[in-house]
This record gives sequence, C-alpha cells and structure tokens, in this order.
Amino acid sequence: MLSGNNILIRPVKETDRDKILSWRKVKDAPPFMGLLQVSPLLGPVNLFFRPWLKNYIVEDNAGNMTGVIRLDVINRYKGSLGISMDFCGDAQNSAEALKLMSTYILNELGYSRVSINVLVFEKTNIAMLKKLGFAKEIVLKNHAYYNGLYHDVLVYALTKGD
Repeated sequence: MLSGNNILIRPVKETDRDKILSWRKVKDAPPFMGLLQVSPLLGPVNLFFRPWLKNYIVEDNAGNMTGVIRLDVINRYKGSLGISMDFCGDAQNSAEALKLMSTYILNELGYSRVSINVLVFEKTNIAMLKKLGFAKEIVLKNHAYYNGLYHDVLVYALTKGD
C-alpha cells in the first residue's frame, strides 16, 4: 500500500471486481486505457483480471475510487516496467499517483526504467508526464484504435537518473 497526501494506492482484490467495472462504465476515457482494450479484429478484450499483471486501485482520502493503475510490460531482463493508468477527476490526484507509483517502481522494486503510453491528443496527460520528469522516447504510428480511427501513441519514460 502506498500513501500520499491526497491518495492511497492499494492492490486490487478479487472482491473489487464489481466496483471497478461499475466505475469504469461511467468514465469518459478511451476504452483501451485501463480495463478494456478494444481490438478492431477481436473486439473487447478484458486486460484487467489477468494473473501476470499487477493491478492497483487509487482512492482519495474519503475512500472513493479515483483511478486504477496496471503495471504491465514487465521486463526484468532490461529492468523496464510499463504503467497503464485510468483516472477520473482530480488531475492533482492523478499526478500524485503516478509520482508515488514511479518512485515505488524505481526505488523499491529495483527497476531502472518506467514507461507509459499516451495518445497523441491527450495534452493534459502529456503535460503531467513532462512535469514529473518523463521524457518522450518514441512515437508509435497508428498504434491505437479509438472511435473508429487509428491514432499515434507517444511513449514516455522515466529512469532512475532522471
């Protein structure tokens, strides 16, 4: 469990499933960010409840769920770990959650690099990543399918030395 000034990050329990799915349905966010990836060929694919992924709930001080974080693309050999985040509401809580989780990954888990993908049009998220010290590494052309179109995805990363 990670505690910040305004948030708490805790591992997902199986009993959280309905809470998460209910919360996710009312969010206005791209369907591939967080719980559900939509493939133009396969349709919806549930990514959240897979045993090899590390899933966390983000709650505010009142105990309300404000987001989910999924640690994926785990590559121990290269010392890299990817984060997928899905948030609703307060941008300050989102930034605090990303900072807490990145610090945990780099300092406690011993990884040398944390990466996160964002859609090219997610200007607020891009600004937050830059403010937290993440640097843009690469553009994945037409990588994400959303609202009937393919979009570029930007890969940002933070390393121990940053």
